[in-house]
Amino acid sequence: MGQIFRARDRHTGEPVAVKVLRAGTVPHIARFVQEARALSELSHPRIVRYMTHGVAEPDCPYLAMEWLEGEDLSTRLARARLTIDEGVELASGVAEALCVAHGRRIVHRDLKPGNIFLVDRRVDQVKVLDFGVARLDAASKITPTGAVVGTPGYMAPEQAQNVRTVDARADVFSLGCVLFECLTGSPAFSGEHLVSLLAKVLYAEPPPLRELVPGAKPALEELLSRMLAKRPEDRPRDGAAVLSALRALKLQVSAVDPARAPIALTTDERRTVSVVLLAAHRAEGGGADETLDPAESDALEALRRGAAVRGWRLERLRDGSVTAWMGGAGLATDQAAQAARCALWLRGRTGGRTTAVATGRSGAAGSRATGEAIERAAQLLHARVTEEGEGGVRVDETTARLLDGRFDVRESGAGLALYGERVIAEGARPLLGKPTPCVGRRRELAELEQMFAGCVEEQQARAALLVGTAGIGKSRLAHELLAQLRRRGEPLACWIGRGDALRAGAALGLLGQALRGACGIRGDEPLPERRGKLSSRVALRVAASERQRVAEILGEIVGAPFPEEKSDLLRAARRNAQIMSDQMHRAWTEFLRAECSAQPVLLLLEDWHWGDGATGRFIDSALRDLDQSPWLVLALSRPEASERFPKLWHDRRLHVIHLAPLGRKPSERLVRQVLGDGVDAETVKRIVAQADGNAFYLEELIRRAAEPGGEGLPETVVAMVQSRLAALDDEDRRVLRAASIFGEASWPGGVAALLGGADRAAHVERRMLGLVEREVLVRRPESRFSAEVELAFRHTLLREGAYAMLTDEDRALGHGVAGEWLERAGERDPKLLATHFDRGGVGARAAAYYLRASELALDTGDCETAIELSERGISLGREPELLAGLKAAMGEARFRTGDFQGAFRAAAEALRLARPGSRIEGRAIHSGIYTALYLRRTELLVEPMERLLRTDPEPDAIGLLAAAFFSVIVLLVWQARRDTMDLYRQRLEQVSRGVVADPSALAWMELARAMWAIHVERDPWGLLQHARRASAHHERSGVGGVFPLSQFCIATGYALLGLFDRAEEELARTLAMAPSTGHEGLSAGLTRTMMLVDQRRTAEASALAAWVVKEAELRGEQLMRLNGWLYGIEARLHEGAVEAAESLALQIRDAMSTEPYLGMAYLVELAGIRLAQGHAEEAADIADRAFAQARCFGMGFFCRHATLLLIRAEARCTLGDRDAAGEAIRDAAEDLQRRAARIPDPVARQSFLENLPDHRRTRELARTWLLEDVG
Repeated sequence: MGQIFRARDRHTGEPVAVKVLRAGTVPHIARFVQEARALSELSHPRIVRYMTHGVAEPDCPYLAMEWLEGEDLSTRLARARLTIDEGVELASGVAEALCVAHGRRIVHRDLKPGNIFLVDRRVDQVKVLDFGVARLDAASKITPTGAVVGTPGYMAPEQAQNVRTVDARADVFSLGCVLFECLTGSPAFSGEHLVSLLAKVLYAEPPPLRELVPGAKPALEELLSRMLAKRPEDRPRDGAAVLSALRALKLQVSAVDPARAPIALTTDERRTVSVVLLAAHRAEGGGADETLDPAESDALEALRRGAAVRGWRLERLRDGSVTAWMGGAGLATDQAAQAARCALWLRGRTGGRTTAVATGRSGAAGSRATGEAIERAAQLLHARVTEEGEGGVRVDETTARLLDGRFDVRESGAGLALYGERVIAEGARPLLGKPTPCVGRRRELAELEQMFAGCVEEQQARAALLVGTAGIGKSRLAHELLAQLRRRGEPLACWIGRGDALRAGAALGLLGQALRGACGIRGDEPLPERRGKLSSRVALRVAASERQRVAEILGEIVGAPFPEEKSDLLRAARRNAQIMSDQMHRAWTEFLRAECSAQPVLLLLEDWHWGDGATGRFIDSALRDLDQSPWLVLALSRPEASERFPKLWHDRRLHVIHLAPLGRKPSERLVRQVLGDGVDAETVKRIVAQADGNAFYLEELIRRAAEPGGEGLPETVVAMVQSRLAALDDEDRRVLRAASIFGEASWPGGVAALLGGADRAAHVERRMLGLVEREVLVRRPESRFSAEVELAFRHTLLREGAYAMLTDEDRALGHGVAGEWLERAGERDPKLLATHFDRGGVGARAAAYYLRASELALDTGDCETAIELSERGISLGREPELLAGLKAAMGEARFRTGDFQGAFRAAAEALRLARPGSRIEGRAIHSGIYTALYLRRTELLVEPMERLLRTDPEPDAIGLLAAAFFSVIVLLVWQARRDTMDLYRQRLEQVSRGVVADPSALAWMELARAMWAIHVERDPWGLLQHARRASAHHERSGVGGVFPLSQFCIATGYALLGLFDRAEEELARTLAMAPSTGHEGLSAGLTRTMMLVDQRRTAEASALAAWVVKEAELRGEQLMRLNGWLYGIEARLHEGAVEAAESLALQIRDAMSTEPYLGMAYLVELAGIRLAQGHAEEAADIADRAFAQARCFGMGFFCRHATLLLIRAEARCTLGDRDAAGEAIRDAAEDLQRRAARIPDPVARQSFLENLPDHRRTRELARTWLLEDVG
């Protein structure tokens, strides 16, 4: 209201803000004067300071105030929300201002972010502005009747209802709205239309604070809830009371544990409710100050009286529209029917005024409608108001589907419209709790039986996916298959894993459950018993030599961990995710192979849409590796699983069966079998039509049809589920709501913990067993916890229906308590516990479990899940070491998925937060170095390499750091930095000294020694021996990264010794256990190319070198690509294609110039080309340059140093310089003799001297020129 100008006070010279009202109406001028009067009476640092006021010219009043530098709160919130401390500080400042105003009986009435100013942009320097609509005392009546005063999204409910008397508690409500927005970043109430916004202020509850701000204290949430109470008497009385509460809040040292605040779920529940909105007498759009026709008051009172007789309550909103809500807590269908009748009645008594109905869920008992339903109703109302034509009752789709055939609902231009109610006689539909046969699935059952028979007869693994919507009958068909197989007496082992909504994505969740069932393991058994059962089960089939290893690794999957003190393999696996992943795959496959050797195995995965990627991959590898074993995996899934697992077993001849809806005839047969032959044809037809082929819907409809008084058949699944639950008494529903928090299955002890404590367990168990009799729950034959009965919802939709009835507050409380109970009961699934604590608002505990869950996902190779879990943990964590662990896990997962940029960022953050010497620091250094290498960003290596040198690692970090040391050493090799390489090699020796308990560290140390042996000492025998020792340490530790590297080094060692057959054997062994594609495949290709060149099988060598170059280019492997080119040049040279060799050499000249070590090798090849072309002098010069570089670097190109020395000698021989030639030949001969002397094995030494062409030629030259024999 008015314009603001910057001016200067002539007396003091200070700047002032002048607010000027131009061309205002009488009420506007009165309000302007009122603001001046209010400010003149208020003097406080938290209120903008009054200077003076007056009239500059006729009808142009002005108000002078202090000039403020900074920004208003709305501008600040547009950038980012405030922290909790900032929000409390700001609210305290505003409360100070209100305390002064309320003490003078002044109510602001328009408190909002735009009227709160942050001086110098500081939240602790807040000032309240704009007292233009303030009410100075109860007698002041400047605002005309019906005018909208205040800002709708921040005004109190009594303002939205146009209550005459508004006191300080209205400002308390507005401040609550402001504080909510500061902390959450979203308004407490918002709506597309004014009517929906006003209705939400009256009826809707904003989300609980801790649901949006997990770190908020319970006391802050409780204060905010009281400030936003709908009834003024439930709020703090004024600004002083709010200020006192906020100061007390700031004095609290820490939050109360939210899991220990309330002790039980309340009796409140969310119910389906319908809201009715009646448009104002005139169209919307008149603005906030529009005045309503006073004559409407009498008409509204008449409507209220008529509605009260029918059980409806009407309330008028500030804009003149009317809301209606229904008393009681009936079924969804009943609520919708009442709302429809109310809307028709209102329309008929208001001359056809536009009316709308929408349906949603209430926030709690007594809450009348949710914002979602209000918003939809307002949209319908607004759409109709802006169209031409007669008003009508507009209904949303949910309401229309809940209304039965008695209501005349039709399509119209604006959507769905209700035109009236018919009188229809409905028949009764009783329920008989009889078991139902499996009908209409003969073809699908025959397919599955045939698949299993093929498995057994052909000894071949098969995979089947049974797909269908919820309730279509997937589980029933699978159980019928199992029953058929067992009735035949065929030998069969059936392992069952069940998906669960809360466990969805938990690494190896379904596979672990299936294996626990196979071993007879219960989740709460003492650890020694779990280990014993697992070991006994493994011992039945697995070979004696492998039993301990298989049992130890399977123990990690099934939650029966073995001690690591006597197991090098287990210790190493727990310290390296790749080892654990490799060993888990191996143990699972070997166990399954052993089981299949005794009898066929059926692995049944129910609710696969809640499965996990790790289980899918483990089964995929088993289908590949055990292709000739008799086992069948049958997964039952909803269609949406294809989005989560788009390529599930697509390479394994997966047979997909899409379960179609039940046909009419089998559905009718089922109805008659359960209800009896006396059921009339019309009832059968109606039930079958409404079930629409869904087996669960059909059964629910039959039950409802048989119940006494079961009238008003619901039209939708939601209505059916609610009808089913609403028929139970209050306590049964409360028990079910508590049970639903645990997921599909629950236990009386856990449910009792949510309902008041362990002393209620017996009462809760009786209730739950009673629900078994009523066919809501089922009792499972085995329980995850031996001291507890395990009960499950009879169908997923029943669980979802009960869960949807929880209020937000109860849901958060329940998950926190459920997490604690499961923790005490022995639950070992970190993903499940993290989910409970997360949903319960216990962020720190959730983050700790998210870390464990993400590390488990890494162990199983499920990197996408690991990223998702670590991201969620990071959003909740606060403690630096915990955040470091989550960042480190994310970095490793992102690295494995190829997101190298993201991996480095995460690793750098982890490194900043990690405790020096910890395993987390080791993982972060390892990830950071690996990622920087793959990015080829050497500048990013500076910090992790420096940290690597100076860290003093704890024992469990040495394995990861040893791998990082090795990576750095390899980098320094290619950079030809011998001295720095030696520094890191010696440091690796120091940190690995005495770590006999960590074979993975020893393996990496031996590989580092192997690199030094071949690149510095040019010793192929040393390379071979160190690589062998590294491989032996691998056998003890299972470290995945060492295995291919050590095997390739072994193969290379044999090749450099001329033992080509042994080298081929090692390569074949490597590729049998490692992927034939990717980095391993390229490494194998390079090693074979080198061997082919040395055997002068040049055509094969050229072809393989070209393949390596192409594949390396696709993968961005620059060093592999350059190596492939070098071998390609040499192959062409030896087959006589000198020009082709030269052409290729010229193509790669620039690329080689940036690689010092490979550049030296390039010079060797170029010298060979020039020598072959007859340019002996140029060849000698080039060879001398390469030789000088080798001496300068202190390193030689490991597999071509003899070639370099030979070319030097050959070039000088060609030039006829006998002295220089003799000297060069002597250099080559002595080097060959020195290296041969290091080989103690006579066979290997002879092969080294005789099987390699360059060595044979060197010996020939020595005999010819020096009359000496090398050997």
